[in-house]
Amino acid sequence: MSIMDNQIFAVLCMCLVNVQCRPTESEVFAYLKAMKNDPTLPEQNFGKDTPGLIQGDILEAQRDVRNSVVNYQRTWTNNVIPYTFAPNNYSFTEQNYIVSVITDMMKITSNCVTFIPRTTEKDFVYIQNAGECNSAIGRTGGAQILNLGDKCLKNGTIMHELMHTLGFWHEHTRPDRDKYINVYENNILKEYIYNFYKMPANSVILLEQYDYCSIMHYSPTTFSTDPLKHTFEPRQHVDCEIGQRDYLTEKDVNRIKKLYNCEKVVFREEMCAKPITPRNGNVTFSDRKISSKIQYNCSTGYVLIGPSERFCRNDVTWSGDEPLCLPTNNVLNFCNFDEPGTCNWNPDISDPDQDYEEWSKQAGSTKTPRTGPVFDHTRETSEGFYMYVESSEKNKPTQNQTRKFRIRNSNINHGDVEGGVCMSFYSNTYGKGIVPGSLQVYVAHSNSSQTKLIWKDDGTNSQKWIRRIISTQIKPDSMGKMIDIIIEVDIGQSATPWESDIAVDDILIASCNQIKTYEDWLEKHASTMVPQPVG
Repeated sequence: MSIMDNQIFAVLCMCLVNVQCRPTESEVFAYLKAMKNDPTLPEQNFGKDTPGLIQGDILEAQRDVRNSVVNYQRTWTNNVIPYTFAPNNYSFTEQNYIVSVITDMMKITSNCVTFIPRTTEKDFVYIQNAGECNSAIGRTGGAQILNLGDKCLKNGTIMHELMHTLGFWHEHTRPDRDKYINVYENNILKEYIYNFYKMPANSVILLEQYDYCSIMHYSPTTFSTDPLKHTFEPRQHVDCEIGQRDYLTEKDVNRIKKLYNCEKVVFREEMCAKPITPRNGNVTFSDRKISSKIQYNCSTGYVLIGPSERFCRNDVTWSGDEPLCLPTNNVLNFCNFDEPGTCNWNPDISDPDQDYEEWSKQAGSTKTPRTGPVFDHTRETSEGFYMYVESSEKNKPTQNQTRKFRIRNSNINHGDVEGGVCMSFYSNTYGKGIVPGSLQVYVAHSNSSQTKLIWKDDGTNSQKWIRRIISTQIKPDSMGKMIDIIIEVDIGQSATPWESDIAVDDILIASCNQIKTYEDWLEKHASTMVPQPVG
């Protein structure tokens, strides 16, 4: 008998999986407060130089390696997973915390799988602290190690490793992943690029649609050559933190239930609703399945406001806003920046004494991490464009200096529009450096340097695009048919101005009546679904 075997059979079960074993809330709080973990470092990077690891936190089995995302031959018999702790590896509080997470996982899955303290079972999980986070995939036979180091003792990280133990691989290695993410091999550390290889299609059981929000998904900077560079980016808009380690998603829970043949699996219709045909327009489509696309166009005399193309998202809702056809004579300017040019939104050169800096047209995410949008608003893809101000370290203002960025739409004839001119647009103001008033809108007589402030933001900090409406008639203080509208961003008002990218998209200048019509249309047909934690 080996030393390892002697250690295993010498283990005494210190704690049963029941209510009495759970630490109190005060104990958990005190324990978590004492932890000095780096919350930005994914468990995939812990122990990445350890021999025998694949995908960063998966212990390579002696046989049947990398067979599939799930393998029914390696599921746990009768859905029962015996486990035991290595002696003298954890404090009583730490061990109780791990058990509490295991118990939570059982509850979340409606006891589809059951973890029990080992007695004499041949196949079992040996939980130890080797300073790393890793696990084998599924049941490998005999004693199999689950490493939970000090930095791994967090709810989501433990659940992530337990998912491996149950038989699940990382989400980004699915054979169909290229439909959902773009992988940037040049940004991946060369010695770890194999962690991003796709799995063979003929040996994979997927069980569910691709899940960006899954607790099994890598974060965008995992194994990156530079923490400011992404190793991959999603190909569609995502309303969650990719790489989150906070909760099991509905799809995570369903995968467990399907793999282990449990009842009460939550099934969701994998098809978007029949699209609405806009008045004075048309919609064409051949399919409504996830990733399928639909196209819109308007009749002569009308202009399409919103996306000309939408796709069925993973949450079975259509991307983007519900398009609307408005009369051409009441729409002075609509720009989603997806066509060549910028629809008459140009640098402001009206005042020779002011050196306003220029905006940039961008597709995909901005250059600076932790700020700015990932996609445009219109299409919600990396192919859609928007206008933004880059506020990275290289653009950092000097002390007590505010840098001004302006774009100007000139020669707008507001005098012939019945009911006056109003405006709507979407803005993305996300980052530590965002402060109230960073984004402003002005009106001026055509080509005049004398401007009038008509709107400024409230400092809302959100990863989502926010709809902004100027419903009061836009006009200068004095009379005149021709006006200019200016959008300005001021950088330098916060302690971290280089984390304050600001973007705008889908700018509509039209009669106030048409702006109201469009707003009512969007409210009537709003359909956004955000993945919710399960449990």
